[in-house]
Amino acid sequence: MDTPSELVATAVGRHAPILPQVEQLYVDAFPAAERVPFKRLVQSPLNGYTDKLWVFTRNDEFCGFMTTITRADLTLVGYFAMMPALRGQGNGSAALQLMRGMMPQQRIALEIEVLDPQAANYSERVRRRDFYIRNGYRMTSIQYRTYGVPFVVMVNGADISAEEYHQFYDPLVKS
Repeated sequence: MDTPSELVATAVGRHAPILPQVEQLYVDAFPAAERVPFKRLVQSPLNGYTDKLWVFTRNDEFCGFMTTITRADLTLVGYFAMMPALRGQGNGSAALQLMRGMMPQQRIALEIEVLDPQAANYSERVRRRDFYIRNGYRMTSIQYRTYGVPFVVMVNGADISAEEYHQFYDPLVKS
């Protein structure tokens, strides 16, 4: 019996041949209100929306992607998605563990939608939060509104203060 191959993360540039697959998953996985135009997301220089676009593959097959922005010891995950057929099988967890291993000294932050019981997708929000908690992230008290959508910050690694996060994030959304 063959051993399943490992997930691989590769930083790709704006001319990578895999970008059409990344763009399709991006459009499918994120509501329009939460997306920046894809061309702006991957342009170079990357103008604050991302420093790196990571593509996850297994046996050269596209599995998902993640965008990150790093300043000093803080990395923000901007967008993270796995192919729908690969969800619920440990692939997202494998991708997060892979990235954690590549950035062992970094505090890694991400935003999830505020857990509003009145939201139409409340159960999805709870599942997303629980997924990140299972993968070593914890809730902070930092809340943010981006593109009109309320988010709460989660972090993996050392704590982050609201002031620190605002110093990191405010210039990004003004670019």
